Amino acid sequence: MTRPSHNPLAERVIASTMAAFFAMFGWFDLLQGGITLKGRSGRTSFVHGWVGIAVAGFAFLIATFGVSLLLRTFKVRRSTYYFSWAILLLPPVLFILFRHKSFYHS
Repeated sequence: MTRPSHNPLAERVIASTMAAFFAMFGWFDLLQGGITLKGRSGRTSFVHGWVGIAVAGFAFLIATFGVSLLLRTFKVRRSTYYFSWAILLLPPVLFILFRHKSFYHS
């Protein structure tokens, strides 16, 4: 019985799609100042402040996992991981510290 060969292209497509989606979701959350949630009753509520920032942070964390999975398929050095994490996480942190108004008011 032959074992199926590993297909790095599929893994790269999935990891890059996951990283791109969650990075865009994190920026969308930060730029609009929070997220809108719809409850079972049909009413919507806007979540902002620390909770909105936590949601964006979680999205960027998942995007970081996606980038790590993508880099793993290329067998890169550890310093490349650290550099990619800094490229992905440093801009949102700077945005929160210097521009996000609800960070200081909630």
